[in-house]
Amino acid sequence: MSTELATIFPRKQQGKRFDKLLKKCGFQKFDWLEYSMEKDAAYCFYCYLFKQPRGDKLGIDAFTKTGFSNWKKEMEVFTEHIGGVNSNHNNARRHCEDFKNQRQSVSHIFSSHSREMEVAYRARVTAVLRVVRFLLLQGLAFVDMMNLQVLLTGATF
Repeated sequence: MSTELATIFPRKQQGKRFDKLLKKCGFQKFDWLEYSMEKDAAYCFYCYLFKQPRGDKLGIDAFTKTGFSNWKKEMEVFTEHIGGVNSNHNNARRHCEDFKNQRQSVSHIFSSHSREMEVAYRARVTAVLRVVRFLLLQGLAFVDMMNLQVLLTGATF
């Protein structure tokens, strides 16, 4: 841990605990932790920004509103906060990653394809309108393929 990080945390008991936590595991394991020097509390970056409606998981407010400052069993609490695959924390993390990767999102791909489809549609409509205009100017009738075969072969279906 750099000396810069060690000097910014307050020197009261809880600040020392957080300082020890940083030295012990750094931000590699809990890269989502954000520390407020003003409140001497830690917050979950993902849950703070992308908090989902409250479910059955209690204690999420400690990482979003009030901040976490009880450093007695921090490793257990942090691990419990991360939870399982579909936990509030992991859902918030996925929302954050999706927000960062908006160019890969379905809506972005759909909108870019929609523009391409619109250009192709305009080209088709323009071609059809040119054919209609040509037929009208020449005084020719509109004949579909089925009627054209009947006219050419004399066969009935």
